[in-house]
Amino acid sequence: MVFWDGFCVTGIDKNPPTNLTTLVLPQDFIQLELTNPQQLAPQNFDIIFHLAGMASTTHSVQAPAQDFAQNLITTFKLLDKLRQCSWRGQFVYVSTAAVYGEPQQLPITEETPTRPISPYGVSNLASEEYIRVFSQCYGFSAVIARIFSLYGPRQTKQVVFDILRKTLLSDEPITLFGDGYEVRDFIHVNDAAQALLLLAKQAEIGAPIFNVCSASGITIRELAERIVTLADQNPERIVFTGHSKSGDPNHWIGCNKKLCRTGFSLNYSLSEGLADTLEWFRQSYRSSEK
Repeated sequence: MVFWDGFCVTGIDKNPPTNLTTLVLPQDFIQLELTNPQQLAPQNFDIIFHLAGMASTTHSVQAPAQDFAQNLITTFKLLDKLRQCSWRGQFVYVSTAAVYGEPQQLPITEETPTRPISPYGVSNLASEEYIRVFSQCYGFSAVIARIFSLYGPRQTKQVVFDILRKTLLSDEPITLFGDGYEVRDFIHVNDAAQALLLLAKQAEIGAPIFNVCSASGITIRELAERIVTLADQNPERIVFTGHSKSGDPNHWIGCNKKLCRTGFSLNYSLSEGLADTLEWFRQSYRSSEK
C-alpha cells in the first residue's frame, strides 16, 4: 500500500496503466468500469476524486451518445453505488469550463451563467447537478472544480501538446485550427492538482463550485509563437486554417478569487510551465525528433 500525506492512495481506471512508475504518484490500482462499479462496495474511501470520462468538446459533437454514456451515465452509476453503500466521504468532481459556453462577459466567475455549446459541456453540467442533489439527498460532502485549459507533462492531447508535436517531430508547417485570436486561460497540471487537494477540504453538503484557472488569458497565436520560439524553431512555420472546431468558444479567461481564498496560489507561470512541458516532451520523444 502506498501512502500520501497520511492517506493510502488507490487509482481506479477501466484500462490498466502501462507503467505505474511513470506516474507522478505511485498507487495501488483497481481495473474497473465505472458503469458497473460493483467492486466499490467493499471499499471505504475517505475522498474520491472523480476524473473519469471523455474529455473532448470536439469528439462530443461528433459522438454525443458516447459523451453522454462516458460522462453523465458513468457519473450517475458511481453516485448511485455510493448511495447504496451509504458513503459519507468527500467527493471531488473535476468538471470543466465548457459548462459556461461562450460567456457574455470576462472574466468568468462561478456566478457566470452556464450556457454550454457542446454536448461535453451539457454532460458535465448535468453531472454537477446530479452531484449536488445526491449530496443533499444522501448526506455526503462534495465539491465541483471547473478546470480551464489544462496543460503540462504527460498530457498527450490538446493544443500545447499538438503544437510541440508539430514543432519538434515534423518539418511541415505547424497547422492549427481557428484564426489564432481565440483566448484561453491555461493552468499547469501541478497547479491544478494542488487546487484539487485544497478543494477536497472545501467539500460540503450541496457541492460548492470553484473555478480552477490561472486568471490570465493568452491568444492561441501568441501561445504558439512562444512555444515554437522556446523550441528554437521559426514562428513563421505557424499557419492557421481559419476554421474553428465545433463546440469550442472564442474567449475564456477565468476568475480564481474564490479558489485563492482556500490558500491556493500559482506555482507555475505560463513561461515556466511551457519550459517544463517542453523538457518533458524532449525527454519522452527524443528518439523521434527530426
